[in-house]
Amino acid sequence: PSIVPIFAAAAQEVATVADTLGVPLAFDPIAYAQQVAEQTASNLSSMLQDVLRGGPTEIDVLNGAVVRAARPFGIPTPVNTLLTQLISALTEASAVKN
Repeated sequence: PSIVPIFAAAAQEVATVADTLGVPLAFDPIAYAQQVAEQTASNLSSMLQDVLRGGPTEIDVLNGAVVRAARPFGIPTPVNTLLTQLISALTEASAVKN
């Protein structure tokens, strides 16, 4: 439950950027993120698997893309920025250990 506000804020940032770019979303991004989280709660995500093996992740083409798309419009994306930075730092730390 404590992660819900974080992914909700990240999803809202995605929705704001999509709206600004004229990309219609046919779903509520927060409800969709909640649904995906619930359905995959027992999975070991591919990104976590990448981190655990010390390999590169797709963070830059997922959350990082949101950050880059928002920048020209001055749209703040603090949660997606932080997630991108944290996963990048974790990946770097994991690579050093391996």
